[in-house]
Amino acid sequence: MIGLGVGLFTTSVRKRAAGIVVPPNAAPVWTSSSAVSVNENTATAFYTCSATDAEADALTYSIQGGADAAKFAITGAAVRFVTAPNFEVPSSAAASNVYDLVLGLSDGINGVVPRAVAVTVVNVLEVALAGVTVTPVSGLSGAQAAGTVLANITGRVAGDDLALTGALAAGAVFNGAKTQIVVGVSGLAAGSYAYSVTQSHPDAAATAVTSGTATIAVPVPVVTPISFAYTDTSATDVFSVTTGSIAATQSPTSYGLTGGTGTTTLTKVGTYGTLVVTVASGAYTYTPNNAAMNAVESGSPTDVFAVTATNGTGTGTANLTVTVNGVAEVTVSISGQLANAIIGQAYDSALTVLPGGTAVTLDSTTVAAIAAHSIVHNGFGRFTSGSVT
Repeated sequence: MIGLGVGLFTTSVRKRAAGIVVPPNAAPVWTSSSAVSVNENTATAFYTCSATDAEADALTYSIQGGADAAKFAITGAAVRFVTAPNFEVPSSAAASNVYDLVLGLSDGINGVVPRAVAVTVVNVLEVALAGVTVTPVSGLSGAQAAGTVLANITGRVAGDDLALTGALAAGAVFNGAKTQIVVGVSGLAAGSYAYSVTQSHPDAAATAVTSGTATIAVPVPVVTPISFAYTDTSATDVFSVTTGSIAATQSPTSYGLTGGTGTTTLTKVGTYGTLVVTVASGAYTYTPNNAAMNAVESGSPTDVFAVTATNGTGTGTANLTVTVNGVAEVTVSISGQLANAIIGQAYDSALTVLPGGTAVTLDSTTVAAIAAHSIVHNGFGRFTSGSVT
């Protein structure tokens, strides 16, 4: 440069001596752009300085300033970021993705020529979303309280976001970290709820959707126990049929009788009667066994049947209990002068007096009459009360 300067000076002196007017050295002129865009994460040079000089002087480039000058480095004419920029986390002085840089151009003779350059960092879609994994919680049954976990979520990536849609969204929300789907503040009834979880990311070209169904089972029916009783008397009784319906919660779809036989109705013979249950409705009929019930002399034995109610979740069971309150039948001994006599209509037209000393069973009206009086039938015979067995 010293030799070049001396040569130019000598040439200028000679030209002046010869009366030639020599113009001053012209400053170089920038030709590279005042704005440039660069993809995020770019660590290599993204901008090349260029300029012209009328005298073809050697040119140099430098960083002169700008609010973000410290973010850049220059080698020769090549400009780069000191640290590769991140579109999602801008670090410019303006906290944006536009960086302020001022470059300098020099020909070594004239002053430095500045060039303000706006460097814009461009987002790169660098994430490919595969969708999250949603795993519904199993075993849930009945109405669920707020905060109950319905599903667990895995497979998230840093910086993504999730959105919940579908029927489940009406009664459920994400937890704070969006790693679970939980029951909303109003609770959630039993049922099957479709859902879609959409995963998005600012660096992804497209969203990813995961769909499924969260199920809260209807509880197994709770069957109301059934009980009724028959009370025997001292007479030979005829007991009435008892009817009713099996009551159960959770909307049963069918009813049953453990050990019963049949298809549309189920029948089971017990100790003291027969129970029939209608499968579709749960209606039941209990028909007493008169002989068996009359034979109960004391105590309160039971006939126990297991009745059921079934829905889509399972079967509930309860007992139908029939109690028989026993009473001893009354017998009396009758004696008299006439064998095979007939006691009159006023007492018991069905009773034939057998030969003396024979025990017979009487109805309660006749027993009461005999116990209260010594009875003479047509002037013949004397009848007295006997033992009660």
